[in-house]
Amino acid sequence: ASLEAHHRTYHAHVCVICGRAFPDERFLQLHLVECHDEMAQLRRERGQRIFECFVDTCPARFQTPKGRRLHLIEKHAYPPQYFFAVTVWGI
Repeated sequence: ASLEAHHRTYHAHVCVICGRAFPDERFLQLHLVECHDEMAQLRRERGQRIFECFVDTCPARFQTPKGRRLHLIEKHAYPPQYFFAVTVWGI
């Protein structure tokens, strides 16, 4: 049963493009937009805010990952040592 739980937790949300695994569907969707969506990259280059807050009920968006990181630390009490690059690298 523990192997099944591990598989559900760590392998259920895998990017079909690069194969990286994510902790949940939210992080997988953020990854797809931020790393593989060409239209999102064009919007980013134009200065639009494509980086969404990790908290799905928060409407905040940011121009840079750094802006999101500062927001998460200040507004949602994320620890500064949190692995904020999870949307790029997965788990």
